[in-house]
Amino acid sequence: MNRLHQRSFGSTGVHGFTLIETLLALLLFTLILTMGYQSIVSASQARKLVVENVDRQHALRITHRTLGQAISSNGLLSGDLTHLEINLRGATSGWLPDNRSITLSINSQGQLLARLDEQQYSEILLDGLYQAQFNYLEDQISHASWNKKIQPHLVELSWFEKGAHNNWKFLVQP
Repeated sequence: MNRLHQRSFGSTGVHGFTLIETLLALLLFTLILTMGYQSIVSASQARKLVVENVDRQHALRITHRTLGQAISSNGLLSGDLTHLEINLRGATSGWLPDNRSITLSINSQGQLLARLDEQQYSEILLDGLYQAQFNYLEDQISHASWNKKIQPHLVELSWFEKGAHNNWKFLVQP
């Protein structure tokens, strides 16, 4: 009776496993492979850059140094932050003079680097609360700040223009 019952549901003949057991095993194997692939992909995209509170009148050019992509975005940009460079130029930003630019990047040691125009990078360590000041004109002061202890994933770029305070926030997602 047992054999008859088994045959009525169909036997694959592969080492005594039924068709249902074989399909379940294949499904489980596929699920494990998919989860493994997703964990690899999420690990490679573990750190992302989110641009928040962007004044839409001001263009922000974000350059991925490895791929050489120039992207204007108010949203999510994926990629390894050790290879990201944020470049703000007067011609596109609306608040810098046309002949001035500021470049922020994060190097492979997790340090934020800042460059005014084409001058050398000044190094800013991300060990706590820090600020870097950039003087453009008498009424334009800009700085990048990150209070790592309170908000470890938030980098904020702020500036004062003719008495008005403006800022862009860059959220580093772990």
